[in-house]
Amino acid sequence: MRLTTICCAVLLTTCAASAQISDGVGLYVAEDELTDYGQAGEGVHTVYLVLTDPSVASGVYAWELALALVGPGLLMPGDFEGNSVNYASFPELSVGVGGGLPSSAAAVLLSTVQVMILGQNEPVELTIGPVSNPPGGSLGNDLPVYATWDGDQSYPMQNMYPSSGDIDEPVFVFNDSSQGPPQSETWSGVKAVYRD
Repeated sequence: MRLTTICCAVLLTTCAASAQISDGVGLYVAEDELTDYGQAGEGVHTVYLVLTDPSVASGVYAWELALALVGPGLLMPGDFEGNSVNYASFPELSVGVGGGLPSSAAAVLLSTVQVMILGQNEPVELTIGPVSNPPGGSLGNDLPVYATWDGDQSYPMQNMYPSSGDIDEPVFVFNDSSQGPPQSETWSGVKAVYRD
């Protein structure tokens, strides 16, 4: 019974830690699959920039953030969703969206991003932070932001929180060996610990 209680507590803690955060922003392998790591050989790969669980349902009318890459690779612009224009120089993004993007869903695709991997099996980390101009971003708090519509001729800004929980931590990693062994090996390891 005690083992079952411990396993359930660990499982619940793990699930709670991986749950979406309101106004989260991250890079993922697919627009509808929130997986933030992948194995990739040399070449160009697409990742999806997604706003998760927007706190305001009136739409996304503008957004700004800066992307950065650490490792053997290059960032390249992808395609923006909606009738969008980037007013900054990539990899900084200050994007206006004509007509807005609907934000009533749990995830809003903002853009695709192309990543050229230049090394075999070497980690490539992607981070999301604020734009550099103005310093600290539009709200001056070192976070990415998006603008909504309040129906009264103004566009209130909302903070976006990197899915990693910190602007200094990667939101996506290619070829990360620390992601652990496949599930079957992990489960075997857990069972071996509790064998008599």
